[in-house]
Amino acid sequence: MLRFVTTLITLTLGLSLFGADFYVCQSAGKKKGPGTKEAPYRAIFDAVKNAQPGDTIHIAAGSYTGQMGASEIIIDKPVTIIGGYSPGFTERNVTKYPTLIQPSNDKNDTKGLGVLTLDLPSGPGPDMVIDGLIIDQSYMNSYHDVKGKPEGVETGKWLEP
Repeated sequence: MLRFVTTLITLTLGLSLFGADFYVCQSAGKKKGPGTKEAPYRAIFDAVKNAQPGDTIHIAAGSYTGQMGASEIIIDKPVTIIGGYSPGFTERNVTKYPTLIQPSNDKNDTKGLGVLTLDLPSGPGPDMVIDGLIIDQSYMNSYHDVKGKPEGVETGKWLEP
């Protein structure tokens, strides 16, 4: 019996050393599902919600927002987040497959919030890693639709002299 318990504890500790992998793809993902390469989540917050400390979240190219289109994505556990993947997760190249955290202007009522909020527990635990994400809040500006956006400068503001 002691041998069985020792084996069970060893297996449990060994499995906890290797976190799970979750996948997010805006173009091919689903709201519900396992979050695998074959059936990825559509939104980052769904992967974060289902991940455990130490897990890794792989994110394909796209422009992502928070829950219900809001500007804020809350990371409440130490996970590894890696962006810059092709839609099928066969290649990682952050310049070829940009992964943007970029809220839309229609959710400007949430502009007081952060774009990516880390709300992690204190004390020792797994490391938090974020790599390959472009955090861009440029669409969160309420400029005049006609006068405020010069041609070719979609997210900029024209200031008349």
